[in-house]
Amino acid sequence: MSVYAPRSRLRRRTIICRGLALLLAASICYFLLVSPTQVQASPVGRELLKSQADHEQKLERKHAYEAPVESATPAAKRRIEPVQVTLEESKATLASSSSTAAAPTAEVKTTSVDKHTDDDDAAFAKALQHGIDLLPNGLALKGLLSPIDEAGVQLLRALGDRVRVFAEAFAAWEAIHTTNAGEILREDGIIKRIRGLSKTKAEVRNLVKGYDSLRSYISSSEARLFPGTMAMYGNHMSLHRSFAGRGIVLTAGNDHVPYLLTGITTFRKLGCDLPVEVMYLGDNDISADLRDELEKLPGVITRDLKKMVNDVGWELAGWAAKPWAILMSSFREALFIDADALFLTSPTTLFDSPQYAKTGALFFLDRNISPESKRGWLRTIIPPPYSKQVKSSRLWTGESGHQQESGVVLVDKWKHFVPLLLCARLNGQDRDSDSDKGKQGVYDMVYGDKETFWLSWELAGDIEYAFHEGGAGVMGMLNGTEEIDMEGKVKQVSLAEAAEAYKGKNITVCAPQLLHLDTDGRPLWFNGWISKDKNERSGN
Repeated sequence: MSVYAPRSRLRRRTIICRGLALLLAASICYFLLVSPTQVQASPVGRELLKSQADHEQKLERKHAYEAPVESATPAAKRRIEPVQVTLEESKATLASSSSTAAAPTAEVKTTSVDKHTDDDDAAFAKALQHGIDLLPNGLALKGLLSPIDEAGVQLLRALGDRVRVFAEAFAAWEAIHTTNAGEILREDGIIKRIRGLSKTKAEVRNLVKGYDSLRSYISSSEARLFPGTMAMYGNHMSLHRSFAGRGIVLTAGNDHVPYLLTGITTFRKLGCDLPVEVMYLGDNDISADLRDELEKLPGVITRDLKKMVNDVGWELAGWAAKPWAILMSSFREALFIDADALFLTSPTTLFDSPQYAKTGALFFLDRNISPESKRGWLRTIIPPPYSKQVKSSRLWTGESGHQQESGVVLVDKWKHFVPLLLCARLNGQDRDSDSDKGKQGVYDMVYGDKETFWLSWELAGDIEYAFHEGGAGVMGMLNGTEEIDMEGKVKQVSLAEAAEAYKGKNITVCAPQLLHLDTDGRPLWFNGWISKDKNERSGN
């Protein structure tokens, strides 16, 4: 045997040991750096892993919240930039799912991940889970996303059922994208935010899939239910967050511009300094010269509503423009006033109404005329249970077929966004009948736009609205009080004289001008302009 054999064996053993050591070191490095969640690290290793994970989460959230505006699309820029809007919790379910959340402030800003606390993450995870839990599934989801083929009363009932589900899911959707402090979370950063939560791999996977499913439902539903309002905004959350402040909304055509020039001037003389947006439907509606005249008035801007609405397959015109103008105006609290309506006191007083302060939606009653019971119709179109408001309405009691007068409408659009979306739809694609298709339109079931406001609230399950408590009537010339003297001349007597002299006789006021009184009995505003008869005012 060679004397060198022991040395050779020793050399081989040394090489083998060194190879095993290198292999062991490589394995440890792999588990520590590549798959840290699969090993039980030492105290030093745990600190290293924690530091590394924190750094990765910071980078992820930094990208989610601080993406450069220069490289963003216009829609993304709107989500990144601060939005001047006062946010509130939109539903009681939202409050229960995030009971510790503070009311968002008027200054909505994005934030850095460094400012997120464990409580922020917990609130985010809770809001996310609440939204996922609300998501319909199976056949229910398929039915909610199917085409709406119904017409007439069946259409209204189907819309009521679908919109109620959408409203709750939409409130949860917005809660997911809003922090406790009212800061906006970008949609394209939510997945990274979920990955940063202290959750297991399986929990993160389920949350991501649930978020994707909820996002798909929201996108599909708003496109199915409210396609007309998506012309300027990529989604309805962007539209909702664009509202800010208080203002007056007016609609008009060329023939109505003289009324606006006078009406807006009277607002200013009465002490109302609210900004005014005049919404028109293209150049043929209000000419460029007349728009210039309107914009000479302080605080007035004209806006082309035609560019904001997708009316393919139907045409937005006439009365129907009212809810669309309210919805697409920039104001959060929008006071709509008819072009031929005149106030006798400052319109700003309506914002101080206790009814508006309580509900955020203030409507006015129509004249109490033409008895008609539509209780069965209301039972058919409105999903139960039926609210106290609908049971006390004139249509339910049979007192009249006319409940609302839409010459003045005051709405907090943040609080009542979804019913206003529905109201716009009822005055849009579902407005007109089509005899060839056997389709009954909304305007064949109610008189014009006026009843669609409170009915949209009821259909959407939003019962936070009120009718002004002042009286409603007409103003015009007295009929039935003339006296003929000995010479055959007609003598007009006063109302007081007529009331005394003609007890039990029929004394009427024949005029379509509507007069609304304040709660103290004083005249508040009237509709129909200054004329004996608004239907004969062309020469006035």
